Amino acid sequence: MSGAAQQKVRIQKVQELSYELKVRAAMNKKILTLNPRPTVVDVRKILTNRRISGLPIVEKGRLLGIISIEDLINCLASGTMDKGVTDIMTEKVVVLFSDEPLISAIHKFDRYGYGRFPVLDRESGKLVGMITKQDIIRCLLKTLEELYHA
Repeated sequence: MSGAAQQKVRIQKVQELSYELKVRAAMNKKILTLNPRPTVVDVRKILTNRRISGLPIVEKGRLLGIISIEDLINCLASGTMDKGVTDIMTEKVVVLFSDEPLISAIHKFDRYGYGRFPVLDRESGKLVGMITKQDIIRCLLKTLEELYHA
């Protein structure tokens, strides 16, 4: 088989996997969350120290919103850093469900251009993980490697 033909087979397998695998296979289950009480200054310190660009705001397992660096920049531009997290967080959050095909996540990353999506359990509605493009790539490569060795 020529190199181009092998490449085509690999691309087809990745496409198949993106439909077969579920979001839960790629999502990060170990996530840092915040309750709604911290101030903007507290969040800035956490994002800086952890070198992350956003955090889900959760209360009793339920997603209330997401706070990102963009939210902090907008707050800084307004000149008021003494606000609470709930004053500046994004409340209308686009989410994924853990039982969705991975292709749904790929389409949402393409459509919205976000850096991350919270993942909810469809039945309970609770936050169960976060997913990034890097998580998807890592999952696909790991699965391809496992298939190759099998």
